[in-house]
Amino acid sequence: MIWVNVGDLPSHFLEKDDGVNRLGSFLGVMGQGTGISGSEGELNLAPGDRLTAFRLGQRMAESAERWRKV
Repeated sequence: MIWVNVGDLPSHFLEKDDGVNRLGSFLGVMGQGTGISGSEGELNLAPGDRLTAFRLGQRMAESAERWRKV
């Protein structure tokens, strides 16, 4: 097994307000919802939590691409 961590410090440590890794997780992505809304039943996540998940997805894709070339 190969582990790909979040790779981002909580943004408040870096004096940013984008909300990246705002919950301070280092083992994986965490998100906090404010409830479910809409006809699709979509979970309302904070924008920073969505951004953190997106950035982890990019990090995993980049890692997989590096390993593919080995």
